[in-house]
Amino acid sequence: MANGEQSDEGRTCDAVLRVLERRSGHNRANLTRPETMQGQPPIDYAFELGATRYAMEHTLVEAFPGQITLDRRFADLIGPVQAALGERFAAEGTFKLLLPVDTTVGKANLAQVQQELIDWTHSAVAEIVTEQPTRMRDRAYHPHGVKQRKETEIGGLKILLFREVHWNLSARLDGTWTCARIAPGNVEVQRAERIVAALRGHLDNLAQFAQNGARTVLVLEDRDLFLTHSGLIDRALTQALGNFDYTPDEIYVAEVLQDQWSLVCLKRDEDRWPDQDEDEHHFSFQCADLIDLRADAT
Repeated sequence: MANGEQSDEGRTCDAVLRVLERRSGHNRANLTRPETMQGQPPIDYAFELGATRYAMEHTLVEAFPGQITLDRRFADLIGPVQAALGERFAAEGTFKLLLPVDTTVGKANLAQVQQELIDWTHSAVAEIVTEQPTRMRDRAYHPHGVKQRKETEIGGLKILLFREVHWNLSARLDGTWTCARIAPGNVEVQRAERIVAALRGHLDNLAQFAQNGARTVLVLEDRDLFLTHSGLIDRALTQALGNFDYTPDEIYVAEVLQDQWSLVCLKRDEDRWPDQDEDEHHFSFQCADLIDLRADAT
């Protein structure tokens, strides 16, 4: 279970259920939401594939406390800035705009901070280009190219702009820029702690269904584009599971990013990464093709 405003539980679990259907050769049947039924452990979904009964739990995973909320605030801040700055600057080299991980700005000041950030970035790019108008083609004089940096503070946020001009850089990349945030310290320690917190309760619910002969499935939803991938989740998960008495039969990570979603199985029975040697070990889905199980289940 997860906050519906922050997760896409229904469609994420539908994606996993489609993989299970494909593997079993059976269509889903008797899909229910026990958490809405009296006298049942609060499992997200229960269903049958052929003669096998399944119990499925879903949770969000974060790299550090509050990450999902901060990601949303960052998107609110940077979206209009990216639209105003465009895809490229009129300059040679590549650029990176770096912001703190916490970009919380009060609603009353948001538009002003965005405009100041747009104006400063234009000004900083112009200053950088004045200092180094073109890339140095002399490999002997600048074997590692030229790196430049500007910084400021806007609305209490420390802002950094980097430019790299290299003699071997393709002109096709000139003017391109990316935006990123500075990761918090000890992020992998925090990731392990957050996964332990995310699993607490969910594994107990699954264990109750397992006692009645159900096969159990844990679904981890990942919405982090910058700091997380399935390998890091698996490493933290392996450590986290040592804190619990029960481990689900199957564990999946769903990378819920943009319109194309990716799904990978981390555990099936005693096998880790069981599909790694298969032709299809990452399952891809178009978000629009999935259904919301919260509305579909009885």
